[in-house]
Amino acid sequence: VGAGSEKAAGFIANYANIEIIKDGRYSPTNITGKLSSEVEIATNNAKQAVKQFIAEGERAYEAFELDVALTRFNNAIEIYNKEVTLMNDVSDLVHIYMSKAAIFFLMGDSDSGEQAMAKAYSLDQTITPNPSLFNPTMRKKFSRVIAEINKKPRGSISIAANPSYAMVYIDGKFQGVTPCAIDSLLVGEHYVQVKKPGFISWGKRITVN
Repeated sequence: VGAGSEKAAGFIANYANIEIIKDGRYSPTNITGKLSSEVEIATNNAKQAVKQFIAEGERAYEAFELDVALTRFNNAIEIYNKEVTLMNDVSDLVHIYMSKAAIFFLMGDSDSGEQAMAKAYSLDQTITPNPSLFNPTMRKKFSRVIAEINKKPRGSISIAANPSYAMVYIDGKFQGVTPCAIDSLLVGEHYVQVKKPGFISWGKRITVN
């Protein structure tokens, strides 16, 4: 089998995984997780801890215990930053940053609120402020924040792996197969994962300046 065939197989594996998940009748098997029960346990524990901290943060927010809410949301972010390889979906992280933004605005800290919005947008350019959390003035700030981000030059990274032809994900989205270069990254923090069936995954949080 040639190198081109191996690289193509990486793309096929990613899209086959997506279609399996969509089907609903089947579920993808994480080979690495099956080979290592420790990885599977760590993944479940990390995800449960994130969900728990988010739930506690939301309850504190509803009770207007804003400092407590910030602490719980920061606890969840710490898990993301520590366990990058285990987190395949950044939607919870985006939700956390937008929730933090709302809290900062309520506390009168507009600068921190805008920074939290910027972090959320860098991870997911499809987000929009929830009107139940953000009033019209806050939503205007969000529009200004994303306009400033989009004005800045984009960044790029090159990724190689040994063995080659591993699947690359940035912020939970498939980007290609190693070796590869990813262009047009927005400034801000991003979560990079490199995966290959049968091998331990690699992950790292990076900052594009």
